[in-house]
Amino acid sequence: MTDLEKGLMKDVSHPSRVCGLKLMDSFNDKLPIVNKGITLTEIPNRISVFFEIGNCTCHCDGCHSPELWDTNYTRPNMTVQEMIDYVHEQYKLGANAVVIMGGWNNEEVSRSALILLLLDLSCEFQVGIYVGDDYLGCLPRLPIKWIKSGRYEKDKGGLDSPTTNQKFYEFNSYYQTWEDKTKEYFQKGDSDE
Repeated sequence: MTDLEKGLMKDVSHPSRVCGLKLMDSFNDKLPIVNKGITLTEIPNRISVFFEIGNCTCHCDGCHSPELWDTNYTRPNMTVQEMIDYVHEQYKLGANAVVIMGGWNNEEVSRSALILLLLDLSCEFQVGIYVGDDYLGCLPRLPIKWIKSGRYEKDKGGLDSPTTNQKFYEFNSYYQTWEDKTKEYFQKGDSDE
């Protein structure tokens, strides 16, 4: 078990929600949203509203979203309030999760701004985030439901590959722990042999 997994798996108390607190003026802060929409594949068994945040600095070989690297198309263009309003619209149509991609390793968005976004969204919605490395900082202590960690390594494959270095964690609110769900959700046909 890696240090990352040990840190996630230990029994830590999930924070209580901080809804209703005004953390800076985050509702009017703009983020460089390159793409938004609905996906059926990023969070298992969920209809997810997704936001792709631009200026990603990972630049992984074989990345499925290289458009997130281009700073010409990733000027701040959507406020947190506009994002929340968009999620409300999509929830009325049947969405039941939110996933943020491309923002954790970003030149234009500070981690504190992203944390405020996650806090704002998680007050009303179940939220996941995809991060391009194993450094999660305070993410496991935020009121989010899912974390995908690990830089994409082309030779190891994505979450559906038995050799992947990436992990998909889900918070178990009953036991107050993070559980590695990579094999259960993404590698169902693979054996443990």
